[in-house]
Amino acid sequence: MRTCPRCVVSHDDVLDMENVLSDPKIGGFDKITTFLKDEPSIHILPKLEEIITVTARSKDMVVVYFSGHGKQDRKGKLYLATSETKETALDTTSMAMERLMGYVDRSDCQTILMILDCCYSGAVKGVFSKGGVDGVLIDASQGRGLFIMTSSTDIQPSHEREAERNSIFTKYLVDGLRSGEADLHNSGRITADDAFSYSANLVRNTGLQDPRKFNVNVSGRSFSPRIAGTFRSKFPIPTSCRKRTSRSSSPSRT
Repeated sequence: MRTCPRCVVSHDDVLDMENVLSDPKIGGFDKITTFLKDEPSIHILPKLEEIITVTARSKDMVVVYFSGHGKQDRKGKLYLATSETKETALDTTSMAMERLMGYVDRSDCQTILMILDCCYSGAVKGVFSKGGVDGVLIDASQGRGLFIMTSSTDIQPSHEREAERNSIFTKYLVDGLRSGEADLHNSGRITADDAFSYSANLVRNTGLQDPRKFNVNVSGRSFSPRIAGTFRSKFPIPTSCRKRTSRSSSPSRT
């Protein structure tokens, strides 16, 4: 079981992502549910399940953003840590990615974007390997689907810099959306693929981590949801499930 140094900026990561997504001139998302600091998984999971499986309609777009600790068990399964997470009881004290993917599978929503900024976040790919859909993950897919971007691979920690407000990945992602520089095609809109490409390239240039993206879809068409523009109903869920701590000199985070 891997462990990582503590992190200190996920609270600000979530607030900054929330501000960008809710800004009518940028994301334009109109319904936001935020979980911060001390909320345990027993409080978070029911709300997530309700939003993804009941509230969200087929033409809505759901965005789930997580910044905090990522944990793996001995078999490499990924868990998103909450305030009560214990290394010896990950399944009952954290949010298993398999459980969240179960919500997605039951949802009528046709467009779901998941952004994971935590250590070993690339391990999300393991959720799909048992279903034999690795080929779908590798191929660009569009239409009804799930787009996932991760801050690192399945064996890498994610990092933050001393005195920086945000983690490295979230900093570049938020900056790209806020400034418009992530509009790589000068089209007046930013897709998830644009946002990922912009931020991932800058993160890779640091030499610290290698962000990844996965596309999962049942329609077989290309899939890159727009995340900056005008929408109807949206349910972004910026999520941080780690207690705020004093600033650390360590450049690594989970």
